[in-house]
Amino acid sequence: MSIINKTLKELLPLSFTSTPAVSIRKENEVWVATSMLIHYLESFTDSLVVTEDKEIPIGIIGGKEIIKNIF
Repeated sequence: MSIINKTLKELLPLSFTSTPAVSIRKENEVWVATSMLIHYLESFTDSLVVTEDKEIPIGIIGGKEIIKNIF
């Protein structure tokens, strides 16, 4: 069976919520997010997953978003 006939569920069996990611709660302050991002500068992680109640992802924040809001 070729890839064109597969569903996205077959190709990507892990959901966004079950994939390992660095996350932060929406209640945390910006300085906490900034200090967490510093530890991942030399990795593929360039943003944090922002979560709310029950660890439901609601968005992402990275250095670009933080700097854009400062200026």
